[in-house]
Amino acid sequence: MDLTEYRNRSIEQARTADLMGLIPEDYRGSALDIGARDGWFSLKLAERFDTVTALDLERPTVEHPRVTCTKGNAVALDFPDDAYDLVFCAEVLEHIPTRHLQQVCAELQRVARRYLIIGVPYRQDIRIARTRCGVCGRRNPPWGHVNRFDADRLRSLFGGCSIRRQTFVGVNRDCTNALSVWLMDRA
Repeated sequence: MDLTEYRNRSIEQARTADLMGLIPEDYRGSALDIGARDGWFSLKLAERFDTVTALDLERPTVEHPRVTCTKGNAVALDFPDDAYDLVFCAEVLEHIPTRHLQQVCAELQRVARRYLIIGVPYRQDIRIARTRCGVCGRRNPPWGHVNRFDADRLRSLFGGCSIRRQTFVGVNRDCTNALSVWLMDRA
């Protein structure tokens, strides 16, 4: 499935609408899109904000007059405190190496002047769908997700923020147990 087909799926459209619905309707100003990749959310933010910075590990290529693309790492953002009215971070934190997660969350809070929108898979069992590298033998988590989130973990990572709204899109009941994981690892 290519990216266009994926984005046309109803669950992906609902997730996008839900995330964008968290932004106050009449709000303008500046936005930072962390993990911008191809600029999908950067372009959505540009419909509502005066300026948008699209940041990723490799400089994104987004063509829009209000979008500035930059290469950077969320572990050490090269922006002053309170630089952006809104910081948007969706489908990123689950990929951050656990040893850097606290620092990344602190950086997001540091550069956000008013709003911080976080989108993560909620209570995902990252033991399901793991694979083993045929070359090195290491186990790889599904979709590269190395972190699992629930309400308590998010609160602990973003202690400097107050939660105004929390929403959920879709339901994933996939789960496993330690014995099944052990057996699959041996297979």
